[in-house]
Amino acid sequence: MKQINDKEQILNRNDEFIIVGETDKGHQEQNMDLISYAIHPKFSNVKLLILADGDSKSKDGAAGAQLFCDQVENQFVRLQEEQFNNVEQTLLSMVVNADKFISKFNKAFESECIAVGAAVIIIDDTFYCLTIGDVRVYYTYNGEIQKVNNIGTDYDALKMYHDELKRLELSDKSLSKILTNMNSKDMQTPFRQIGRFTTTTDEDIHSVSGFDSIFIMSDGVSNHITDENKARVIKNVDPVLVPKSLIEVAEFGHTLASNHIMLDESEDFVLSQDNLSVIGYVRSKPKMLKR
Repeated sequence: MKQINDKEQILNRNDEFIIVGETDKGHQEQNMDLISYAIHPKFSNVKLLILADGDSKSKDGAAGAQLFCDQVENQFVRLQEEQFNNVEQTLLSMVVNADKFISKFNKAFESECIAVGAAVIIIDDTFYCLTIGDVRVYYTYNGEIQKVNNIGTDYDALKMYHDELKRLELSDKSLSKILTNMNSKDMQTPFRQIGRFTTTTDEDIHSVSGFDSIFIMSDGVSNHITDENKARVIKNVDPVLVPKSLIEVAEFGHTLASNHIMLDESEDFVLSQDNLSVIGYVRSKPKMLKR
């Protein structure tokens, strides 16, 4: 197991795969994000990726991210062979158990360990993912990029509300209140958080067979880059540099690591002021991506 809450580009590398990741506090005083991965001690073809995003509005948000990673990882390394017969149910149980533990912890100690997050189990060329909140999961296959989940907010919705703020001459500080209403009404999806007794079912599990790479992004990254620009970076940047490049685009509007990538600058949107995190898994010798 390895957990990261500071800049690092290559987490694990061998002949079969590369695990890459980077997390940055951005313009915040503290980094409440945490990225983590584990390889099962008995079955080396089974891997776990986690991205946890602590709630910056909660006093114990960073602890919420840490507890989520710890709880999910501790269950993962103890999984037995028969539990991989139904990976969807196994993953669901891991996340639900972690959420229940943190929720009970919060109640018992009157704490606010609150986070959003995603957990992904990878077995050979298939992955299974479950997200709570607005963490995003993207994958590539045969040169195409797909978004796995549509939970919570996304770039287009955020831009619409940011434009509305500008029209009404309101400050960006009003955005969080509007987003709360957006998630519960306009998006028809309540904003779910770990540590608040979240209702999670097997309908929240997504499985994909056949992929070249997978990247999990915090909302500080995904909400500030169009899907088109995410695709440009992922398709054209060395996989090892994808997390760093995505973070740079979200924070600065361009990528220092690969400034030859032509990004679509037609969108006028606020740059990220949040923590920024990306973790990815790239299978070795992936099929050539279309450019």
